[in-house]
Amino acid sequence: KLDKQAKLQSLMTETRAQIPDPASSQSGEERAKLYYYHGKVLDCLPSYTKEAEDCLSKALKNDPSNMEAWLTLGHVYWKKEKLEEALNCFRSAEELEPKGKE
Repeated sequence: KLDKQAKLQSLMTETRAQIPDPASSQSGEERAKLYYYHGKVLDCLPSYTKEAEDCLSKALKNDPSNMEAWLTLGHVYWKKEKLEEALNCFRSAEELEPKGKE
């Protein structure tokens, strides 16, 4: 199990190295996407990480209409056992879903 976790950590680090630093972006929309990508990659770890929460919160601060960021942040909160916060994120994502989609 430790080998699998180490492999996952290594892949995550390699993947994040491929994503530009969000702070270097001039555009709020681009910054939001980059923070989301970093947060999404960090969310692949089996346990909660504060860094994932921070990245996703920054993504949503720059673009509160990013449904995927809301869902991912909800998952991060769920792993942290903050169920009320997770539910609020999932509800925010649901509000952004196009109506009539089944």
